Amino acid sequence: MLRKSSDIVRYCYQRAAECRERALRANDSALKDTMVVAEDSWITLAHSYELTETLSNFGAELRRYLRSVSHMPACPQCGRPMRMVTTTPAASFINAQQARFDCICGYSECRLIDDKN
Repeated sequence: MLRKSSDIVRYCYQRAAECRERALRANDSALKDTMVVAEDSWITLAHSYELTETLSNFGAELRRYLRSVSHMPACPQCGRPMRMVTTTPAASFINAQQARFDCICGYSECRLIDDKN
């Protein structure tokens, strides 16, 4: 059974290509029309799976961002919440980001953020 959505997308495109080939070889116009409609349906299904995959990836990134935002540090100088301004992959750690936090009072610091889903 197909599990990964990229495998499913590839399968849909393969089926669409098969339908196109059958449409090109068809002598009967009704069969040709049916195969063209089937090809379009497989392509539409592939696009749907691609969109689902894209939204899933976006959702994972959004969850990661919201987790980091919910743990905003308080400024040690003025006590206000600090704002995350940059993130970069942490060179020495797997599944971690190096984040820089700034405060409106001018204080700035860097911290490691867990990058796990």
